[in-house]
Amino acid sequence: MKHILSLPLAMILLIFVVPRLTLGFIDTLRDVHGWPQNPEGLASGLGLGLALAWWKRPNWWLHTVLHEACHALVCLLVFVPVRSFQVSNGQGGAVLHDKTDWPRTVLIAIAPYVVPLLLGPVLIAQHFLPPAMHTWATFAIGLLFIQHLTGLFHNIRLNYHGSQSDLPRVGLTLSAVLIWCGLLGLLWIMAHVLWR
Repeated sequence: MKHILSLPLAMILLIFVVPRLTLGFIDTLRDVHGWPQNPEGLASGLGLGLALAWWKRPNWWLHTVLHEACHALVCLLVFVPVRSFQVSNGQGGAVLHDKTDWPRTVLIAIAPYVVPLLLGPVLIAQHFLPPAMHTWATFAIGLLFIQHLTGLFHNIRLNYHGSQSDLPRVGLTLSAVLIWCGLLGLLWIMAHVLWR
């Protein structure tokens, strides 16, 4: 069940954080000129990602593994012991962890909606890779960005209803604001990486 602070926290984020992220992203876009680095790689990755999303339904086992891995990763990051990690093909999954306070419960529950589990490491690696590898990394960024958006769509669709689903537990308004903050932050980081 959602916490009494869910709606006030959503309003605080809407008033203070969302405008800052939006302005930061807009300022970054104003500073970029021309094409991103390796535009062919980015276009190819985006194109392949869109083609895969359109052509083939998601691999539900892989989708579930990534979803539950996000929950488990955030459990570890906020020092909440994971008791079990379950994934089944087409039947969903679950990460069972120790009971914890409301803020950490929110972070764990919202993780699959805001953590770019595959895209994040590639964005970080892009900074350290030699220039000869940038085209491949930029291709991966495009492909994984589409994968992240596709996964986000399915996560929201599958976890919007039901008292034990992630989004109702967090609170639908707070979930929407946190997801929006996650997308704005991701776009801001991608603009920095691709136009650096």
